[in-house]
Amino acid sequence: MIDAEDLAPGFNFANRALDRIAAEGLDPYPANFTLWYSYYSDILPDLRRMIDVLVRSGQPFSQVRCDELFQRFFGTDAEARAIREAGERTQNAIAKLQEVLRETEVVISRYGEALGGFRLTLEETVPLERLRAAVAAIASETDAIAEEHRRLQRRLAETGSALSQLRARLYSARRELMIDSLTGIANRKGFDSALADAVAAAQAERQPMSLLMIDLDHFKSFNDRHGHLVGDMVLRLTAKVLTDCVKGRDTVARFGGEEFAIILPGTSLGDAVIVADNVRQTLGRKQIINRNRTENFGTITLSVGATEYRVRESPHDLISRADSALYLAKRNGRNQVCSKGADAPASDPAG
Repeated sequence: MIDAEDLAPGFNFANRALDRIAAEGLDPYPANFTLWYSYYSDILPDLRRMIDVLVRSGQPFSQVRCDELFQRFFGTDAEARAIREAGERTQNAIAKLQEVLRETEVVISRYGEALGGFRLTLEETVPLERLRAAVAAIASETDAIAEEHRRLQRRLAETGSALSQLRARLYSARRELMIDSLTGIANRKGFDSALADAVAAAQAERQPMSLLMIDLDHFKSFNDRHGHLVGDMVLRLTAKVLTDCVKGRDTVARFGGEEFAIILPGTSLGDAVIVADNVRQTLGRKQIINRNRTENFGTITLSVGATEYRVRESPHDLISRADSALYLAKRNGRNQVCSKGADAPASDPAG
């Protein structure tokens, strides 16, 4: 009996996905298979981290939970196309492996029968010519099974290569959907995903987590005055400054337009304010100069709102409180950091 786990990673991932679906008491829907196959193959690291956090927190995987995860990670048209392609390719690969296995089992069965017949021949007193014929038959069957083994190895290598390429393509497609094309940092979708992960981890691990909401001061008038190309240059520069000022598990994202965000896992509000002020000062020292260094557009400043996650609150409430702190910084004159503690209301009616 050939163990599927020894054949190819894709076959193993499929079996583990089906076993997990059964263990969780779920129906074998295509969406459930896609979710757990992606988890075991680690095609989507964000998905695996999220499920691991949920497992550590002891949350059950109901059908509702699985539907939420599927919608979150595979909800867009582009993702759906990629997943459909993944499913089709995986099913084709598994079908080919099963075909090879069936053919191999036939050859092995025939070889076993030939060996049994040869043993009976050896137990009898037979003429030399008949013995030679039996040996020749066994040699022929041995050659056939050796060739079948080589064919199986080639098919397995081809399947493994195809599944590896598919995994790389899925990872690339998923990454492109989560990255802002202008700045190269996380886009709003990437931000939402990273924030949900950070909230779940902070709740499960009882660790602090802070959020910075950042807005470029008077960017619209700067953009109107100098043009969109210069404006794009400023957005890319801001993204680089923000990225250079953080480290480790921190996530920098373009929240929308000229607004950015930084997620700071394991960071208290006091430390988050220090990071925010470092970002503010670093960008404020940058001279904005065009590529051929013939024109200097001066500097640009930013305002920052900082807050810390409160246990069991929603990401929406966390964002609202950080936004409220940001608007406070803008009302107070811009180019500064304002913070709101976890005990502050999520929104500021005066903002």
